[in-house]
Amino acid sequence: MALPSSLPARLLLPLFLLACCATLATGLGQSTTMSENISDSQRAMIGRGTNLSLFASRYEKFTPAKLQEWVGDAGTVAVLEGTEADWQGIAITWSDLTVTMNTKSIHSEGMVGYLGQFQGFAYNQLAGGEMDSQVYAVIRQIGRTSHMYSMSAEKPLHAECIALARAIADSEKAIVFESNQVFDNELRQLLGPDGSRDEEAKIPVFPSAIERRERSLELLTARELKPIPLPETIGDEAVRLREVDAAARRFLCVAAVAMKGDQKDQFDADGFIAKNDLGDWLTSDERSFLESPTDEASSIMTWRYEAAWALLWALQQTDELGFPDAQANADRVIEAATKGTPSTLASKGIRPKKELLDQVDVYYLCNWITTDARTKNVPAKGLDGSVVYERLYALNWLVFDKNADWDDVRNDS
Repeated sequence: MALPSSLPARLLLPLFLLACCATLATGLGQSTTMSENISDSQRAMIGRGTNLSLFASRYEKFTPAKLQEWVGDAGTVAVLEGTEADWQGIAITWSDLTVTMNTKSIHSEGMVGYLGQFQGFAYNQLAGGEMDSQVYAVIRQIGRTSHMYSMSAEKPLHAECIALARAIADSEKAIVFESNQVFDNELRQLLGPDGSRDEEAKIPVFPSAIERRERSLELLTARELKPIPLPETIGDEAVRLREVDAAARRFLCVAAVAMKGDQKDQFDADGFIAKNDLGDWLTSDERSFLESPTDEASSIMTWRYEAAWALLWALQQTDELGFPDAQANADRVIEAATKGTPSTLASKGIRPKKELLDQVDVYYLCNWITTDARTKNVPAKGLDGSVVYERLYALNWLVFDKNADWDDVRNDS
């Protein structure tokens, strides 16, 4: 895949509404028998090209044994590079074709930048620089990639190989890139040259994300809040969380800027940073503020108490995050920061991913409600927009939303 070498991917994510929901894909058995249920684009793939790539959101890499299960008795699977538990290369052999499959994870060197280039390629080259809900959905899904699986052969991929790609895409909730086109997990065209697409194509979604959205809507409806239709947030199967030590130190850094903004010269930032050995953990924005805290910046940074509160909750140092209709108790944040240490704050571990993602989804919907109200210059009844924003900021960082570092986190709205 030839992608542009340098594209500002973060600038290619304007905030658009989109609707995407999960669909039940047909299984490999149907695909290999070329049933009537396969898509026209899947038929067109057969014998067309010699390679394709799958961008999978599932965080755990599938095993060679699972791959053999998908291939069935028609072919064999052998590890070429790595081990059964941690493979990097695999050969899949049928009687008339051998396909090499290689993989890279989000942790592989340069992978985050590569995904950014792919996002830029989808926007600039496929969509022609025109943004709509479908284009945004594709860009967003690329950013949720956990593993890239590349399939290549010396001659065009046959029906069994394309059916295998579909089975993998369905299981791993992957989008597929082939012949300068992006396809969904049922191999329907999501985005092609000149912005072409199959109107029935949908972004693949894990059932856990769909079920979470139903719970979130029930909670908000009970509070007489009506969010606009939005895509589901990330599923349990796709999420990765920050390490607990990183979260504990992030809490202390965020608390430091909040206390500096609030208490100004009364707060000994240098002493606090030295005591907790946070020098290497401060972001460039935080360091700049602590060195030169203007009145305007101090007013903004004081709101970081809310982000710190969300981190404190994620560290299981307080029982309830609370609904974003009221500000957190800043004194509790100050007490936790001044009396705690990185080790004591990390002692209980990070909350289970299900609890974190439940709050991510609720706050994501609330953020759209408050933003919509702000654009219409009306109050967001039952919500505090600044509380929503700051807590969601911290939650998005915890779940690696858009793979962003702290200073670069963006709350879609």
